[in-house]
Formats: sequence, structure tokens, C-alpha cells
Amino acid sequence: MINALVLAKVIWIADALHDAGKRSAATMFAAVLFKSGLFAIILICFNLVEEVLVGLFHGKTLAESIPEVGGGGLEGQLLVGVMIFVVLIPFCAFAELRRAIGEDEFNDLVFHRKTD
Repeated sequence: MINALVLAKVIWIADALHDAGKRSAATMFAAVLFKSGLFAIILICFNLVEEVLVGLFHGKTLAESIPEVGGGGLEGQLLVGVMIFVVLIPFCAFAELRRAIGEDEFNDLVFHRKTD
């Protein structure tokens, strides 16, 4: 649970840094895929660094510290990266939709019942 909170903080900071940059004229679809891919790469790198540092702290070698998730090694990390990329697509889609239509309109659309 603590790891999930730390990774959420990493996404939050990366999103804030990405929003500070210039917006391109790309479509929303391209922006969602780009953000999802970027966040997946950041999370995999952060997770690798974290696991290596914890392993080194416990007296393991660098090779022994690489996580064994998804079969271990580079292949396992790539598979986890693909899974994270796919999972982040809805998150990034909602974030881009919120940015496109505005915070208030998004909240009305998602969280309030429409009465006709």
C-alpha cells in the first residue's frame, strides 16, 4: 500500500511537470497514449531504482536486486511496463477529458445525476 502511494505521488509530480510544458496540437487520443507511455516508463524506472536501492541496502549485489516480477530481469520489467501502460490509459483519458471540458463541467458530467 505504501508503494502504491509513493507511485501515485510520482505520477502526480510527473503530471504536474508535464502540464507545465507547452501543449502540442496533438489529438486527445495521441495525448492519452503519450501520457500513458511516459508515466509507464517513469514508474518502471522508479520501481527499478527503488528495488535496487533496497537490495543494496540489504547487502545484495546489483544483479540480485533487480525485481523478479513477471519472470525477472529485463523481460519481466518490459511486461510489467506494458501492463502499466494499458492500465494508465483510462486514467490519462479522464485527465485529458477533464482538461478539455473544464473541471466544473467534468465534475457535473461524472458525479452528478442529470435530471431531464
